[in-house]
Amino acid sequence: MRDFRFLLSQRRTGRLFFLLVMAVAVLLPTACAKGETGRFFSDPAQPIQTQAGQAFVITLPSLQAATHEWQLAQEIDPALLQLTAAKQTETHYVNTPADERNQEYWIFMPSAPGNTTIALDYISPSGEVAEERVFEVEILR
Repeated sequence: MRDFRFLLSQRRTGRLFFLLVMAVAVLLPTACAKGETGRFFSDPAQPIQTQAGQAFVITLPSLQAATHEWQLAQEIDPALLQLTAAKQTETHYVNTPADERNQEYWIFMPSAPGNTTIALDYISPSGEVAEERVFEVEILR
């Protein structure tokens, strides 16, 4: 009977550990996201001010992701800025908050101080520009 009780307490410890891991897995991304809200930009009227080596994200609406797509309208200055990831569209994830659905995330890494622009066009299947956005970027030291 003693071994059986040991198994029960081990199961209880395992359940508690599992619940603790799940709580951390749920709460940690929320805590991290709150600390990084200043690095996300979606309004082209708001100039982006950042530092070299500090990545930032441009968030664009993508309601017609099946037919339309965002593209760089002009090449970015490789001496100042690199595009590290693009088109990470959140369209139908169950746990994605409503305000983050149907968004494209364009991640940029500034490499040197200076001023530049990021021009993006929302292209229809026929190749026409449905929308354009131009972001002014100031990279500090």
